[in-house]
Amino acid sequence: MRWLFVAGLVMGSTCFWGCGRAGAPSRADSAPDLTRKTEKTEIESAPSRDAAALPHVQVEEQSVVLNDGAGILNGDFDVWLDEEPLHWEVLRGREGRVQRFADDEPGRGGVLMTGPGYTYNHIRQRVEAAGPLSGTTIAFSVNVKCYEPETAKIMVGLGERRKFYSGNHSGSGEWERLEVSARVPKDFAEDRFEVGLAHYGSPKKPCLFDAACIEAR
Repeated sequence: MRWLFVAGLVMGSTCFWGCGRAGAPSRADSAPDLTRKTEKTEIESAPSRDAAALPHVQVEEQSVVLNDGAGILNGDFDVWLDEEPLHWEVLRGREGRVQRFADDEPGRGGVLMTGPGYTYNHIRQRVEAAGPLSGTTIAFSVNVKCYEPETAKIMVGLGERRKFYSGNHSGSGEWERLEVSARVPKDFAEDRFEVGLAHYGSPKKPCLFDAACIEAR
């Protein structure tokens, strides 16, 4: 009986540990799981090259909000008050020389500077920035339709002394997009600037301006 009892303990012990080993993972079995977990962690923590390379992300971060996000106010010249385009300042003495105009072409209209009768005419708008402008580049563009060369251009002004001008309209009598780019100096401390549309050179024929756009980045 004692021998059978001892034998039973040995056999029971052997069965217990044997079942335990069969149910528990071996080191060889568990190693791949740890390896896969490590590899997965490395992949998840690695930055996406495609996302980091997207150029529009940098543009979003560098853009300066102008006029509370509106950019140019009344840039299509659709809204008028007291015979002047809203948000635009007309040169004193030229009030009757700036008129609302609707072109025959759908979606084309704008502000008409009549000519002749003056050597120079312009309208301007002050633009407010929500952040510092120093070191940024201001890009201003306008559709222009003019019938004489060297008589129409657009402008960006930084204070009273710094003025940046576009090239002139060719005088073709067709719509052309005029553009001007102004690099703001590091020492420019103001948070506002102005843009302007000019009809000059003692013109004998009228000129049209429309679809003004601006950005600073």
